[in-house]
Amino acid sequence: MDSDNSGFDLVNSENWFTLGPGRERDRLRNEPEWLDDFLDRWGFEQAGAVSARERREALRLRAVLRRVTYAVANEKPVPAADLVELNAFLAAQPVRRRLADTGAAFRLDLEPVRTNWASILAEIAASVAELLAHGERARIKVCENPECRWVFYDRGTNRRRRWCEPAICANRDKVRRFRARQRAANPPTSS
Repeated sequence: MDSDNSGFDLVNSENWFTLGPGRERDRLRNEPEWLDDFLDRWGFEQAGAVSARERREALRLRAVLRRVTYAVANEKPVPAADLVELNAFLAAQPVRRRLADTGAAFRLDLEPVRTNWASILAEIAASVAELLAHGERARIKVCENPECRWVFYDRGTNRRRRWCEPAICANRDKVRRFRARQRAANPPTSS
């Protein structure tokens, strides 16, 4: 999977390449180790085990990010209440600016004033907010595989990507359409 955004990765934890209706897989809710792996994968330092309250907050952030990204992907307005809630997550992390000299140029970095659970959630929220603010809205998409529905950012030059993972979801879609054509061409006979 080409997920290069912690917020999209969190959103996509709700549906992990399902294999059909009734077989949904919510990794954040039902697989406690997934959140620990997620934090490690994205370089977030968490002191101790994730508490039940922190997991609920992550679930709340995931729900907000899903609603916001789905609205954008479907070219609908983002509900004001969702922007308020997303901004509340962003405001939970005060930052300071630091100028760095890279030799060839200067770079302005934002550093967290403190690191805690709220700052981790703020960073995850900021990953999506940055795409919304500086990316192209039309590139935020939802996988067309009805059994997947993952969110992704289409980095292709023609912006025509339809599936989160072409090798998996596009293939499943092609197989599904092929089988439907076969059934239509060869209806079962009754005896």
